[in-house]
Amino acid sequence: MKILVVDDEKLLVKGITFNLQNEGYDVEAAYDGVTAVDLARREEYDLIILDWMMPGKSGSEACMEIRTFSDVPVIMLTAKSEDSDKIMGFACGADDYVTKPFNIMELKARIRALLRRSAGSRRKARESSLLRYGDFTLDMGQRVALRGGRVVDLTAKEYDLLEILMKKVGVTPADRKVVSAALEREAQTGAPAAAMELPDGRMITGKTSDLLGASSAL
Repeated sequence: MKILVVDDEKLLVKGITFNLQNEGYDVEAAYDGVTAVDLARREEYDLIILDWMMPGKSGSEACMEIRTFSDVPVIMLTAKSEDSDKIMGFACGADDYVTKPFNIMELKARIRALLRRSAGSRRKARESSLLRYGDFTLDMGQRVALRGGRVVDLTAKEYDLLEILMKKVGVTPADRKVVSAALEREAQTGAPAAAMELPDGRMITGKTSDLLGASSAL
């Protein structure tokens, strides 16, 4: 897990970094909001610890800018403890809030909790982008087809057809009729049904019928 720690108090950053590295985290440090935004834009972090009050670009400003291009979890560090300040931090896009001075054990516990929630959200998002039929798995996010755990080499058009077939609950009767006719034609002639076009403009090719085994996938 990669964590970015941002605070203009270098001694505090050193202490946090030391403790997190002892926990096995990969830690990078920054000391101002401008650098924090630049690093967040260029690097992939699992979590950012961001101080509220910093010279130049404040933590709240940095957090708002980071939120324009990333949903990385952010823990805000601040000496402000009023409820209105906490509400402002959350409004700026922070996911959690730790008031200085703090116990490092509490910070580490909040980091673990936030990373668990973030990992769970990513897992759910990934699962929702997967389609399964028999030994086929379609990763719609990556536009990759797998059969028996192995990547299947597909053209863009073949991938589109396979996605339609595996979403068969949402395929209209007209779509099924066109695909069925194409597969039957291929089965009878042995020629790829390369020119068959679905009502939404997507094309099908003969290779897909081999992938599915038969028109029983419809």
